[in-house]
Amino acid sequence: MTIVNLRWVGKRERKLLLIRTVGVAVVLTFVWVTLIFFFCRSAKQALWDEVREHLMTIAYAAAMSIDPELHEKVYHGSESSKLYKQMRNKLTELSKELLPEVRAKGLELAMESIYTLKPSSGNIWHFVLDSGVPYDIDGNGKIDPREDIAHLREPYDVSPYPELRRCYIEGRPTADKELTVDKWGVWLSGYAPLKDRQGKVAAIVGVDMNMSTILAKEGKLRNSAAIIFACLMVLTLLGAVMYLRMMVAYELVRYSEQIQKQLADVSADLIYGFKPDTTIIYVSPKVRVYGYSPEGVIGRSALEFIPKEYHEQVLERIEELRRGEPYSSLMHPIITADGELRYGECRGFAIRDSDGKLSAIYGTFRDLTDLVRLTQELRDMFDAVERARADWEAAFNAIDVGIAVLDGSFKVVAVNKALSEMLKVEPRKIVGRGCWEVIHPETDRVNGCPYSEALMRGEHVKCEACIDYGRTVIITSYAQIEDGNPRRFIHCYTDVTSQRAMEELVRRTERLVSLGQIAAGIAHEVNNPLSVILSTAEFLSENVEDAHHKEMLAQISDMAKRISRITHGLLSIARPKPEELQLIDLNKLIKEAIGMRMSSLCGSNIKVVLELHGQLPKVKGDEAQLKQVLLALISNAEGSMAESGGGTLTITSQAQNDYVVIHVDDTGSGILDEFLPHIFDPFFSTKPKGVGLDLAVVHSIITAHGGRVWAQNLPKGGARFTIELPVADSTDEGFKD
Repeated sequence: MTIVNLRWVGKRERKLLLIRTVGVAVVLTFVWVTLIFFFCRSAKQALWDEVREHLMTIAYAAAMSIDPELHEKVYHGSESSKLYKQMRNKLTELSKELLPEVRAKGLELAMESIYTLKPSSGNIWHFVLDSGVPYDIDGNGKIDPREDIAHLREPYDVSPYPELRRCYIEGRPTADKELTVDKWGVWLSGYAPLKDRQGKVAAIVGVDMNMSTILAKEGKLRNSAAIIFACLMVLTLLGAVMYLRMMVAYELVRYSEQIQKQLADVSADLIYGFKPDTTIIYVSPKVRVYGYSPEGVIGRSALEFIPKEYHEQVLERIEELRRGEPYSSLMHPIITADGELRYGECRGFAIRDSDGKLSAIYGTFRDLTDLVRLTQELRDMFDAVERARADWEAAFNAIDVGIAVLDGSFKVVAVNKALSEMLKVEPRKIVGRGCWEVIHPETDRVNGCPYSEALMRGEHVKCEACIDYGRTVIITSYAQIEDGNPRRFIHCYTDVTSQRAMEELVRRTERLVSLGQIAAGIAHEVNNPLSVILSTAEFLSENVEDAHHKEMLAQISDMAKRISRITHGLLSIARPKPEELQLIDLNKLIKEAIGMRMSSLCGSNIKVVLELHGQLPKVKGDEAQLKQVLLALISNAEGSMAESGGGTLTITSQAQNDYVVIHVDDTGSGILDEFLPHIFDPFFSTKPKGVGLDLAVVHSIITAHGGRVWAQNLPKGGARFTIELPVADSTDEGFKD
């Protein structure tokens, strides 16, 4: 492919173009060489200045860390002294912190060190301290004598190091300006004075740094400069080619103008040109589509064809071009010959004269009327969809049945407000998670769900499940099948907790009614003979002297009293109606019940924690019966914890809506799941000698007060009994405060 096509350029012009291009290339090459030379020189000097400054800083830091008086003592001491070893170790640690090669290679491989020299007469000075950095020069894995560190008072000729002597004379940090090359490598040293209390230089702190790495960086810098020069030469060559192409393009302008005119005639966009005063000077034949002829438009103002409300925007675009700013596109309509509005987008550019002034504006008008209409229709459809979605969400959240929408992989897509409140979890914490994680906690995964296969087949599924907070729900599931594959699953959750509780209450009430009838008969038929038995046993016990007979009479009396307690409990279940109604402060009642049982609780090693609401509303009831309930629950908790050697009894009171709720928590062994449904049944007891009437009496009393009582196991162990009593209405009559 030809880089530059010169067939449109004459022979003479071609020769001048080539000479001019070569001259520009030679000048640019000279400029590049000069710039790179000075750049490399400056970079090298900056690099060396930075290294020298770094060495002086390290030497100064080392000098500041050495006590001159201790240094003088080391000089007059021996290498075996404790002070020498301490100061040498300190200098070694400083080397590890400040010298990069020591940090990277370790003591035996690095060729860097920090040392101190004691000036003496002539050029022979003596070493005092050395950072202890030996290095294996020959690589045999051993430290030979010539590879060892400098030792105390070892002589050293400083005549080749004028900067070291200048540091001693002037008393300020300095560094060598020239490299030291020997058999161990290439070195550069920095120095700092170690001054005594009077400010006199007592020693010189030196830092030797291996410069092989720095010299390698200089080599890389030279290589980089060569690469940059090569790139610049390539760019110069490309620039020459572009220059030739530009000149050739100039010769092709007249030919291209003719082509452009033909393209304007066949363009789908309207091409126009007008002066800064909006006088039209050119328009393409496309204008006929709008009912005008090119001859009838040229010479008229462009504003005549634009609605008045858009004139200001058009004039602002002209001012932008006049200021030299780029022309930003503008959406506006044009008026057709029939008075119709056609909407489109205008884009333009400025033509300037030799003085840089705006002389004309050329641009295109792309008709977008159909697109604008379609966009408006789509916007209207989108608004309708948004309104429908808002209506759907409002209806979705207004349904009082919990609803969850799942995708084909049983991930939650949407939940309504009722389900969120039922689960006590915010919707954003449910959406996107698997239903088995948040809605069906008893199922580990989809494959373990007993209903997943039926749902995948498109069948309806109905089941009953328990969720957190002791609530029971009926789940009705529906599958939406598309092309034989499930697309969505709809789960409806109906809370039947109250219904189940009512059913259980009815069943329990029926049992208690039957028991009450039996209890009434037992009380009538048993109490009178029982009192005779008790009085007879007591009379005989007083008149019998035989010890064995007295023991038998005592057993008869105890058994008769137990039967009396049982009949009394049955009567309490059968007739739990409060006898005297009054306003009761449950917090006060709880404290009194705890006070009555405190001695027994302490004896069982049980700690009591009371978390009572400060402004607890009062309830209406019988104080004696409610105190009996609290004492029974406290005694029950004490018995559970006493078996395990003690624990914590926590009683909490709080107000919830129109109820007062009391929690009695223990840290005992809890209640077996199979026992929970029967815990309030009469004669049901988990204790070998228990009668099983205390909790039945509790249930009867609370139910008679219009409340509820239930039991559950705590997640961390132990059991919780919850009492729920309605708040008293102070306007009620028939009870006293």
